[in-house]
Amino acid sequence: MSFLFQHELHKQLKRAPVIHSLGIDISPRAIKLARDNRRLVDAECSSTAGDPTFDARGSTLSFVRADILNVMSPVQNARIPSAPPLREVLQRRDQTTWDILISNPPYILPSSFYSSTTARSVRNFEPRIALVPRAPTTKSQSKTSHLKLSAEDDIKQGDLFYPRLLSIARELRVKVALFEVGDMAQALRVARMTAFQVDDDVVRWSKVEVWCDGIADWGGDVVEEEVVMSSCAGATDGDERNTSMVTIRRRKDIATPARAVFCYTKEAEAWVG
Repeated sequence: MSFLFQHELHKQLKRAPVIHSLGIDISPRAIKLARDNRRLVDAECSSTAGDPTFDARGSTLSFVRADILNVMSPVQNARIPSAPPLREVLQRRDQTTWDILISNPPYILPSSFYSSTTARSVRNFEPRIALVPRAPTTKSQSKTSHLKLSAEDDIKQGDLFYPRLLSIARELRVKVALFEVGDMAQALRVARMTAFQVDDDVVRWSKVEVWCDGIADWGGDVVEEEVVMSSCAGATDGDERNTSMVTIRRRKDIATPARAVFCYTKEAEAWVG
């Protein structure tokens, strides 16, 4: 994801800033694949005398293994070493402040993984660790484990990464964040978490949006729908202290699923606007 973001930003902006990106994954295989792809791109740019996306303009891109859910030092296993906590990795690299956070976390609900909601090709050929968040209290997941979950716990497990990602955004003083989601129901849950995140009793994010598929690259009109969200079940729409506005951006001519939650702070309004 960091690879694509950096490439697209340099391509879209006539005077792209120097960008320093860091890709994070818990999987050693994913990190190796990302690094191999980086070397292939660099080699292709050098052989064709093209303009490399990285380095030539002072930008950098690195990939490291880390566990974003674990905040404590891991217990090492001689056979399968645990990934170090993200905080530990960033402190070691002296990179504890970032402007932008982009994440495509595992977000599929356990019940959805074995239903027709998830394509068979996804279930059969993509690693489950990248699709379904693992329940914090279980070491393994069987094909019937989702049947034991209540509807509430099923949703809680599917949304497991988002509260932690918002916590990371606060810790790293992130100004812009983008989180991929599975559908509109999940997008609205994540948007609510985001809209009511506070720092010192002040709402952290100046703007929260839900983006649907196709709003950027398919052509056609894009419409914006304002949705009033309540911070709790007992709050009323008229109580401004307990409500927040979220914008849904979607195609006017065709219904497409929600794909991401986008948010930014007041400091980043000039970048986005």
